[in-house]
Amino acid sequence: MDYKNTMRKNLISNLGALFVIVVLLMNVITAFGITKSNSDNFPLMILPGESGSAWIEFQNTQGNEDVVASVKVVEGREIVSNIEDLESSDFTIESGEVGRRVNLEIDIPENAEIGTKYNIVLSVLLQKSESGILTFNSEIVQNIPVSAGEPLREVANVPIIRGGNETENPSSRGYGKAIIFLVAIAIILIVVRVMIVIGRKRE
Repeated sequence: MDYKNTMRKNLISNLGALFVIVVLLMNVITAFGITKSNSDNFPLMILPGESGSAWIEFQNTQGNEDVVASVKVVEGREIVSNIEDLESSDFTIESGEVGRRVNLEIDIPENAEIGTKYNIVLSVLLQKSESGILTFNSEIVQNIPVSAGEPLREVANVPIIRGGNETENPSSRGYGKAIIFLVAIAIILIVVRVMIVIGRKRE
């Protein structure tokens, strides 16, 4: 009888710990996102000797935790003109804030050949606020492709399909939560089944 009670207590304790882990994982998945101005299919086009700008945007849409982000340019430093201001700043994204934009100023060398490709790689380090309990110094890497060439020009009555803004799809975040939830339920059912079988054998 004592063995059965011990097994039940251990089972309840394990299930409780698993539930807490699942909740934390779901919060981490849905709490923060980054969008950017350009993608591999839609690079930023700037003529040699001219300047342009790109951006990333932060969104902190769920939970009640503020996040502090810092940005470091890992690749493409030679064409980013505001790199000192960018890397010396910390950006606090409050809970519920959407569209916090960070701009990159880009200069293409005059001697660059048309078609020359550059790749700006940004390392975004996320830190919890002083009162936070989530976002344990995680890192998100973003790349912004740049090409030396003439930007697309808008022509009357000819629409331009813009696809550079890779906004995170909320539905994909929902799928991630659903998958974790289903996996957790499956683990719980397996554990319960194993404990029942062990209990019957002990009898």
